[in-house]
Amino acid sequence: MELINTRNLLKSVSKDNFVECVCKLKSPKLRLIVEYSSPNIAKPFHVGHLRSTLMGRFALNVLRSAGHNVTAINYLGDWGTQFGMIVQGLRLSNLPLNDLSQLSSTQLAEAYSFAHQANDPTVVNRGETLGSHQERHLWQSICSTGVAELEKIYKQLGAHFDSFERESQYAEEAKESVKCWLARNALSYNDDGLVGFKTDDRFVPICKSDGSTLYIARDLAAAIARQRTYQPDKLYYVVDSGQAQHFDDLKMILSGVGFPDLAAKLFHVKFGKIRNTSTRQGKGVLASDLLNEGTLTAQAVLRYSPTTKVGPELFEQVGSCLALTALIVRDFKQRRQIDYDFSWEKALQAKGATGYQLQATHARLTSLCEKFEPLEANVGRVPLKLDEPEAVTLMEHLSRMADPLLKAYNDIEPYPIQMLPVRQLRHLARVLLLPASACQRWKHDFVAPEWKPKDSKFGITPEKWQYYDNVVWPPNCDDGKKPGEVFHCRENVKYSWRKMWYICQLVRGLTIDEALAQLECTPRKGALVMKELLLEAQQKASDEHCLHQKSNLWVAEAICRNSLIIKGLRRHARERWGIVHYRYCNVFVRLEEGKPDLKGRFPMERLGWHMLEEYLKSLRNRRIDYHP
Repeated sequence: MELINTRNLLKSVSKDNFVECVCKLKSPKLRLIVEYSSPNIAKPFHVGHLRSTLMGRFALNVLRSAGHNVTAINYLGDWGTQFGMIVQGLRLSNLPLNDLSQLSSTQLAEAYSFAHQANDPTVVNRGETLGSHQERHLWQSICSTGVAELEKIYKQLGAHFDSFERESQYAEEAKESVKCWLARNALSYNDDGLVGFKTDDRFVPICKSDGSTLYIARDLAAAIARQRTYQPDKLYYVVDSGQAQHFDDLKMILSGVGFPDLAAKLFHVKFGKIRNTSTRQGKGVLASDLLNEGTLTAQAVLRYSPTTKVGPELFEQVGSCLALTALIVRDFKQRRQIDYDFSWEKALQAKGATGYQLQATHARLTSLCEKFEPLEANVGRVPLKLDEPEAVTLMEHLSRMADPLLKAYNDIEPYPIQMLPVRQLRHLARVLLLPASACQRWKHDFVAPEWKPKDSKFGITPEKWQYYDNVVWPPNCDDGKKPGEVFHCRENVKYSWRKMWYICQLVRGLTIDEALAQLECTPRKGALVMKELLLEAQQKASDEHCLHQKSNLWVAEAICRNSLIIKGLRRHARERWGIVHYRYCNVFVRLEEGKPDLKGRFPMERLGWHMLEEYLKSLRNRRIDYHP
């Protein structure tokens, strides 16, 4: 298996050309247009709009990753009957109409739902007429409120568009086009006075009898204007499957009015609808509410997870990212054209093959890459051989990455790409468990012997202390997880071991921060030596033992032993000479991960008053043999 070639391939590609490089596409680069999201700004941004935005972002990313020049367009609905229904609903609800900027999109949606459920025949198409100055002012206020809400949600989703278009900007152009097509007899009237396109068995209306245009007329004008402006090779409309007939009629009318080439360029990327979320019936689930609930759920996961390495100040930012990932994974786990019912429980699910697990696995792999980055230079010079079946299975699965990528690109289908990492999770979990499964093989080779400090045969020496520091303990042994520990010593400190003994007793059993604070306030040479030794051991824990939380350590052992005794001469008055003994000692410390525990590896030496208490206790328990 060519591991080196795979590594070089992954190093040479980026997200901008990933599909092109992995699938080795040779197709020409095209100019494409992707229209997605396209919400009605008179309605709040609900989960249906959220799915359209997610599907559109996927289509945009996969086409750009294939090397095409793609323009993203958001076609905002700001024209039509719904605006007149909102005004009518506001009036029926007795809400003030003088300042709509104070109203939220939720209140506008409630007014729309109220007017729709009232079924009042007096509701007129105020979005088309807008004759009076007051009506046009109301329409502009409603549009401003809707756009402000959309900007917030797009910022939260991280969605970006190259162009924002409005339905209202094509209203006049649509009327002029209809007049031109009527003059050429491409369109006709029916018995009710409607203007439309007539086939052998159908009549597709385009304008009402009063001359106001319908939505399809403005869509025709928008498609023709985009062809004139961008000259695209293809136009993708990412809209739910309920609009399939609309796009069939759109292509049919374009062919009938003299634009057959443009009709052939139109493609409807249809996706399934989310049921039981109708805005007209007042059952819509707001995307902002869903994202906020998901963020709170993610923050709870971060707060109570034992492996979280994120500080509380980043909980909100990371929680928002996790919530969005969970929603994307949840939506892409089924085929694009499948309808499904919305469920709060499934949308916020944190267990199983969800976005949380994908992000956690990605974080773990990133941490491993950073940890073994110094060894990266040796990759390619050292032959790699995979003996474990689990690792071979994972590499074989990764080698077939091009097939789902190519299928996702050809069909604009996110399901194959989504299931690729989900399936890899199972194989990756087995590979990450290989060190634990090899514990039985490792532990007999690497377990260090238990020392007996009281026995002269097992004296504490710098060599043995360093040997114990080099021991590699197997992970997850039968005895349970072993806390990390660091052995460090300093030889030949010019200080009496009798004086250093007090310093050792001072710091023993304290946390590393408490010990350093105590030594800072102790005006002794031995305290300065011990402080330097503890700081060296703390840095050693981070550099060599992967214990990055430096404050999560405590002084499990602090021992001093007599070392060199160098004799010297000292001259006194009257030519008298004396012998001087320069005493040195060795200082040993052992730092352990976690909270302080008085039960260390070595038993604490008994003090004199301990021995006195034992002696008095033995005297009290004396008795005369054979005494009744």
